[in-house]
Amino acid sequence: LLMNQLGMEPLNCVRSATSLAAEVIGLEGAGSLAAGSFGDVIGVPGNPLEDLSLIAKPENVRLVVKGGAVVKAA
Repeated sequence: LLMNQLGMEPLNCVRSATSLAAEVIGLEGAGSLAAGSFGDVIGVPGNPLEDLSLIAKPENVRLVVKGGAVVKAA
């Protein structure tokens, strides 16, 4: 959220925290949703690219899929 508050676009904030971070630490294929990759997913009500604060509040997280398994479903 800080980077967004400093002017970074929401999509770039999400990429920086997921696929780009994975790439920097040598985990290519992590942090993205594509064939052959192993990204995890959360589901929140609304569009985080319009309101990035949606993903910052634990009570908004309605779905968690980790390693292909549903960990939390509301």
